[in-house]
Parts: sequence; structure tokens; C-alpha cells
Amino acid sequence: MRFQNIEPHPMLKGYIKKMWVFESCGRMPVNDLKLVVPNGNIKLTVAFRNGIVAAMNGRSFSSKEQGISLTGLVDVPVILDVDVDVATGTLCAEFNPQGAYRFFRMPLNDIKNQIHSLTDNIGNHCQATGRTDCKR
Repeated sequence: MRFQNIEPHPMLKGYIKKMWVFESCGRMPVNDLKLVVPNGNIKLTVAFRNGIVAAMNGRSFSSKEQGISLTGLVDVPVILDVDVDVATGTLCAEFNPQGAYRFFRMPLNDIKNQIHSLTDNIGNHCQATGRTDCKR
């Protein structure tokens, strides 16, 4: 298992609190390593190899390979694991609260304690609110 921090570009530092890459050769062996303690950051993740599954508040969420997911403000513990027991890689950018609102034009409280496909979530929000400025 490898966890590598990445320094955000200087122009993004006011918006992105931290970035990292997680890679593993399969399932995480110990339950303690699967537990993610909430930190209050909105996360944008790209599963570039395999996918990630998460359990939060009795619900399951899945981030598929080559998909981009948006994780809302999380204030409960999350249990993570890989989708399939094979090599896995995920890139993540954690936005500070003010930075997230600059990038995502929607009420972020709507996705609190949830993980969604970025394209599905933005499309659904635009449709539900009747906004025409969502697609750029």
C-alpha cells in the first residue's frame, strides 16, 4: 500500500487543502486501515485503476474505475475498500470549504455524507434547479 502527498499548484492552494495518490495491490488487510475519520473537506477523486467502495451511515457508495467522484462534507466515519481485489489507484484533491464553493456551483449541503459521480451529480442538480449555467 502506498500513500503519497502531492503539493497543489500555487494557484490552487487557496482552494485545495491537499492532494494525494493512494495505490494498493489489492484489498486492504486490516479493518483499521479502512476507517477514514471525517475531516470536513469536500473531495474530488479519480479512480484511475480499479474502483473504491465506501460504507457511510448504513449506505454503500461506489467510485468506478476511470470515474470522477465528488464526496460531500462528511461528518461520520467512512469504511473504504477496493472494488475488486486487484491493483488499485486513486487520485484525490481535498478542497477547503470556501474553495469547494468556487468550483462546484451547487448547494454542497445537498451531498453531505454522500459520494456521487461528478457528472451525474452536476447534471442532476442543474436539471432539478432549472439552471442553464451549469454546463461550461
